[in-house]
Amino acid sequence: MKPKTMILMVVAVGCGLGASYLTSQLLAERGQGPNDETIEVLVAKKRIAAWAPIKDPEKEFEVKRFLADSAPKNAISDFAELKNQRLSKSLDEGKPVSKDDLLTKEQQGLVGDLKPGQRAVSIKVTAESSAAGFILPGHRVDVIFIQRGKEVSAKTILQNMLVLAIDAQAQRKEDSQNVLGQTATLAATPEEAVRLALAASAGELRLMLKTPGDPTRSKVISMKLADLDKPIKQRKGDKEDADTASSEQPSEKPLDLPAVKDDRKDEPKEKPEAVKKKEKKHLLTIISPGSTTKVRFNLERRTDDDEDDDDDTPAAAGATKKPEQKKTEVKKETPKPAETKPAPTAPKTPFGKSTRTPRIGN
Repeated sequence: MKPKTMILMVVAVGCGLGASYLTSQLLAERGQGPNDETIEVLVAKKRIAAWAPIKDPEKEFEVKRFLADSAPKNAISDFAELKNQRLSKSLDEGKPVSKDDLLTKEQQGLVGDLKPGQRAVSIKVTAESSAAGFILPGHRVDVIFIQRGKEVSAKTILQNMLVLAIDAQAQRKEDSQNVLGQTATLAATPEEAVRLALAASAGELRLMLKTPGDPTRSKVISMKLADLDKPIKQRKGDKEDADTASSEQPSEKPLDLPAVKDDRKDEPKEKPEAVKKKEKKHLLTIISPGSTTKVRFNLERRTDDDEDDDDDTPAAAGATKKPEQKKTEVKKETPKPAETKPAPTAPKTPFGKSTRTPRIGN
């Protein structure tokens, strides 16, 4: 072999050894080889059925390290990504889970909105019974049952029910504010579903739309036709509006008006009621020539006050008041007994007493 060839071979071997040494040093600094890189992946501890909700991922999955080349694409390594999710297919024990194995919101549909133990039940609705179609999927409603027959009545039978879908529309569209459908699907427990079915067959159901985010439940209201005449309690909002309006309204000051002079003459004050005098009995003795007569009577003297009292009596109240007339008081005098004149004596004459009998009355 020629010396030149030997020199070239030695130089090539030296270059190769140098390159290999430098590569080993570089890999040593990184601590691992190019094909030894690993990543963390969540794998199933046991067989997990499809569509089953994953409530506690830490109990159903565990962390294992896989080589980067052999690990599945879109592998999940965080437990939070599996919280309340569902698998589109069954996953065997020891198998890694990826994002492609999870159901999307569109794929889950109504089932994704149901809680454990709930059922989806549909009822017939109209524009009148569904608030003119403004009840949309995701809203909360109260259910009123109206019973017809001999005695019509209405009653709240369910409250705070979740609306899953209107007809076949399970997702709320951003550009639509109302949907006029023929059926409404609600999320209910088995007991609530049976109550809805029974009420729908016995009468009419109506849905009341609630404020979003209001989970409160009011007192069950039951009403009959006779209760329509009862007054309605004042609403809280109306009371606050009335208080606000009264506080905002400026207070009116009383006007200072001049005193009105009364030109009327002083009217006579009413006379106090006259005290009725007790009736007194009187005795009248009439003496005439040859006889004496005694008469008992009651003498009642009337005054102006007594006349006023007579007008206040019930008999005089209904009668027309006649103009007052002055009455002359008649005084009754007791007749004096007739005086007896002595018989006249005969006048004296110069010739002595006259024997002529005088005439009575002269």
